Amino acid sequence: MLLFWFYSLLKTGIPIYSGKIKLNSLEHNVEVYFDEYGIPHIYAKDEEDAYKALGYVHAQERFFQLELIKRVMSGRLSEILGEEFVETDYFFKSLNTIKTAEESAKMYLSDTTQPYQKATMAYIEGINQYVKSDNLPLEFKLLGITKEEYTPKDIYLVSGFMAFGFAFGFKVDPVLEAVNQKFGANYIKSLTLDNQKNGYYLPKKNIPDSSLTLLSSYINKITNSIPTPLWHGSNSWVIAPELSSSGKVLIANDPHIKHSQPSVWYESHIEYPGNSFYGNFLVGIPFGVIGHTLHNAWGMTIFPYDDVDFYIEKFSDEKYLYNGKWIDATVRIDTINIKGKSDSIITLLETNHGPVIDLEGLPFNNNKKITVWWNYNKGKKSITKPLYQLQKNIEFSNVSNIVKDVNSLGINIMYGDSFGNIAWYACGKFPKRPKHVNSKLFLDGTTNKDEPIGYYNFKYNPKKENPDWGYLYSANNQPDTFKGVWHYGYFYPGYRGKRIEFLLEKNSKLNIDNMKKIQLDDISV
Repeated sequence: MLLFWFYSLLKTGIPIYSGKIKLNSLEHNVEVYFDEYGIPHIYAKDEEDAYKALGYVHAQERFFQLELIKRVMSGRLSEILGEEFVETDYFFKSLNTIKTAEESAKMYLSDTTQPYQKATMAYIEGINQYVKSDNLPLEFKLLGITKEEYTPKDIYLVSGFMAFGFAFGFKVDPVLEAVNQKFGANYIKSLTLDNQKNGYYLPKKNIPDSSLTLLSSYINKITNSIPTPLWHGSNSWVIAPELSSSGKVLIANDPHIKHSQPSVWYESHIEYPGNSFYGNFLVGIPFGVIGHTLHNAWGMTIFPYDDVDFYIEKFSDEKYLYNGKWIDATVRIDTINIKGKSDSIITLLETNHGPVIDLEGLPFNNNKKITVWWNYNKGKKSITKPLYQLQKNIEFSNVSNIVKDVNSLGINIMYGDSFGNIAWYACGKFPKRPKHVNSKLFLDGTTNKDEPIGYYNFKYNPKKENPDWGYLYSANNQPDTFKGVWHYGYFYPGYRGKRIEFLLEKNSKLNIDNMKKIQLDDISV
């Protein structure tokens, strides 16, 4: 009897790869074919049916993964995994990313008049058709998780998780501030943090432990505790027809994400009248992030601009000093539900700069506190609209106008099409800062002198279309000034980029085999 129970438990949540499934509200039959690699090929007679099927297919294989990502960003891991994750939940509840998700969903998905909105809601409905089934993943039974329907705000929690993986300042800035306090401004200057020079010095002795290195270790501990992998870096390049042996554009993309099971990506193929897309999706977002249609293709790499600033604030109880006045901090009372334990009631403070990062051991716990300004949490974020439009677009002249709406995070979009066009766009909403500010060090929160003074218009975002030399590449390297603007960030030294450039120029006519060799190349200059 026990053996039968165990066998029945193991059979729980196994995806269905053959036969028939009835989904409510489908207008027509949809065919889903899983190939030898397990990749679904979806054939539908209209768009909304196609996305309902896609949502269901994604959910039946990845719903537990989706559940974890939602819970990470909303601070709800302890509810299913226990008190070991209280610190992680506290951190993400402090960031209050759920507020951004709710506001973004209200802005972009409260209406359903636009095609991208209808397709998005159809995808959500497909996920929820699976949620309503009795075939939920085994983990739900083992952990006693109460199932919840997927909602529009959850799409923005998923994109927020991606954005957090790109926000290198959370871990880097506290270390640099510790270096600054120990070795001084001249030493920081010699590090050439803007990557405009090649040389750098190393300290003659280790940086002693301090509250600031403790903060960096704390955030590093938080990111390592997350039970789903983050994006680390990426390479991409695109070749114009004149350099290609076929006379056609070639594009390669190689996102660097540490191995996980299941993978971050979900490869899918979706067909319906007027659309043919094959590529890689982030489960929970209805449109492919990397892929190709019959007309165009695009890849993505991280554009690691500086989107995180830490401020030192002066506090008196729940008031903070700003421009000579004591202002009431925003106070949020929240609850961390802990599996098997009593709930933890927490009080969270926030200034005009952002949430207080409260950590035992920081010297800023009495009359000073640290707050974090994170660009992702400043304003409503778009993700579904530009991805949908990329997938639908045929005209090269429209591409720049489409990608300017990618404001959730910093990414390079590498583009090529069947008409012979190639392009690179650095996408994101990049803040302007006062000239005196080194945004990788901690800033003065008691005045407005160190704050961002607005955002650059998209026309100042670095880009290149159809260059004379016939290729473009991105390897998270620092771009040169563009229209007189130097964009600061956490860019990688240009070694990978230089190696890609060398290999591209080494071959007079490139083909698929050359591209594979470049992608697998392991030599560092």
